[in-house]
Amino acid sequence: MERKLTAILSADVEGYSRLMGDDEEATVKTLSTYREAMSRLIEEHQGRVVDYPGDNLLAEFTSAVNAVRCAVVIQGELRARNASLSEDRRMNYRIGINLGDVIVDGERIYGDGVNVAARVESLAEGGGICVSGTVYDQVANKLSYTFENRGEHTVKNIAEPVRVFAVRWDVEKTSPQKNKPSKRRAWIAAVVLVVSAIAINVWLQVFEQSKSLPQTEKPSIAVLPFLNMSPEKNQEYFSDGITEEIITALTRVADLRVASRTSSFRFKDSGISTIGEQLNVATVLAGSVRKAGNTIRIAAQLINVDDGFHLWSETYDRELKDIFAIQDEISHAIAQALRIEILGEGGALLFKPSTIIIEAYDHYLLGRYHWSKRTVEGLMTAIEHFEKAITFDPNYALAYSGLADVYLVLPAYIPDSNRVDIKARAIEATKKALAIDPNLAEAHTSLGFTRESFHFDYTGAEREYRRAIELNPKYAPAHYRYSFLLMLTGRLEEALAEGRKALELEPFLLLYNHHLGLMHYYARQYDTAIQQFERTLALDSNIPFAWEYMGTTFFHKEKFEDATHALNRWAELTDKDKEAVKLYVSLVEEHVRTGEPVAYPPELESVFPCYFYAFLGHKEQTLELLERYDKEEKYEYLQIVKYDPIFDFLQSEPRFIALMQKVGL
Repeated sequence: MERKLTAILSADVEGYSRLMGDDEEATVKTLSTYREAMSRLIEEHQGRVVDYPGDNLLAEFTSAVNAVRCAVVIQGELRARNASLSEDRRMNYRIGINLGDVIVDGERIYGDGVNVAARVESLAEGGGICVSGTVYDQVANKLSYTFENRGEHTVKNIAEPVRVFAVRWDVEKTSPQKNKPSKRRAWIAAVVLVVSAIAINVWLQVFEQSKSLPQTEKPSIAVLPFLNMSPEKNQEYFSDGITEEIITALTRVADLRVASRTSSFRFKDSGISTIGEQLNVATVLAGSVRKAGNTIRIAAQLINVDDGFHLWSETYDRELKDIFAIQDEISHAIAQALRIEILGEGGALLFKPSTIIIEAYDHYLLGRYHWSKRTVEGLMTAIEHFEKAITFDPNYALAYSGLADVYLVLPAYIPDSNRVDIKARAIEATKKALAIDPNLAEAHTSLGFTRESFHFDYTGAEREYRRAIELNPKYAPAHYRYSFLLMLTGRLEEALAEGRKALELEPFLLLYNHHLGLMHYYARQYDTAIQQFERTLALDSNIPFAWEYMGTTFFHKEKFEDATHALNRWAELTDKDKEAVKLYVSLVEEHVRTGEPVAYPPELESVFPCYFYAFLGHKEQTLELLERYDKEEKYEYLQIVKYDPIFDFLQSEPRFIALMQKVGL
């Protein structure tokens, strides 16, 4: 059954029964005229009328912005038409709009996405428009209308409360950021390094002059990606790197809750109020970076979400070599503005650079930038920059750790790579990082990964992951890797707890969302796994492995129609044959029904991963495949099969037991 994400517009007539009771013929005539006008406007805004039973009208749009614009135009035209009618004959439509997932059946659409639109519509007044929170999040900063928060509403047949906003298109929109410095300001650069003691005095002066926040809850902040204002537009890696370093520094403030890098970057184009609501933070740090030659200017503003008031702002004109001091100053200034005490003599350093050589730092940021792309080209480019960073500073621990991280994931992106060589390089880089800085959480996490994946030393790996978490409890990759290790060793409840912690720290990271779904899958908690895969796909519906595992989970639930839908989407994204999907699902269904192995047609081998033999009950072919992985030293595949439900039927097989023992399980 096909599903899709769409913007749904639902409309009906206020007081329709009264109008029909007073004059049926006139009401039907007006209804027909108004419906034609609405249909025309919907088409003009790239929408489609789905249905119009009675006085209702249901339409869908691929864009939430177009849906809201269309609704405003509709209400404007109908208001003009109503002006020519007597007051008791006027036909006022209520309009509700929702952005949600729907089931497609021919020309019709069904599901909660449609139901929510209808419920939101019922909360609008005649001639008015209401939108759900999902629509508001998409359009609030793209349209000039005012949105009045109507709060959360519990609506019929919908499990979770729905946030509702009324649209006011004839009210001038006010911006909470009207005092924000213009992006077109002419930036200059270069002043002197300010020592910590003087900087703290400045921060205290800022604090005295700034507006204080309500102290009713733990202070919280999101750091938006700093804008790249450099003459060279390819300097975004540098402004992004500055942002990440400030986030890292702020996480060292004990009483400050900091939104993760992934969360903040996801909302880089959103308004302050939307960011505050979505990330549940009271303040937002925004800024810009201009790098020109050996000079740099960083401008930063700390903004209160509730009223848009600037709690603190500063511009730093320095030499590029002073970049590390600037980041520490910004972090301290924010802590002071939020009334947070920084423990330690002299206020303590929050930003602790691993290098003081600016060229090494620049290449490290470039390495991180390309690493985050998670493509073969990006990973190879990241290696080049991490190695250049090390050339400039042979004692740069973070650069070694970054290099190790690339090598650790490289086999997954280049299956035919020289695994022996990559293994040696990863181990060497990790050891060098720890020799330079034994307290580097990133390096302990990398070392844990090498012990887990290369040596099957799960006790040693656990020791390293726990040490990384002890050193930096807010380092999400350590929780993520530890969660995976706990799964490998059969401690599934602990694995789930660590997976949730990683996701709590990075709630919008696709990898961690998918990972938590996998942990529920391995724990045989299939319904929860499906819900988590759906959350992952809500962040990005074009993730093949999420669709693949969702289809796999539906097999275990014996929901073959849903499995077909999920695997069809996987096939679309990976250029596989949908007819092969249909055939494969029918074979799995036959195997489940009969309990007997089902022949695996050769034409399916080029479509499905070979381990799908297991779903058809083929012990011999499945064992041969796993043994081939052993010969090719693809141990990362062997490690995950111990607790994968697909392979439950092999648990007592001597050949399977021998393979598991070989990888320490």
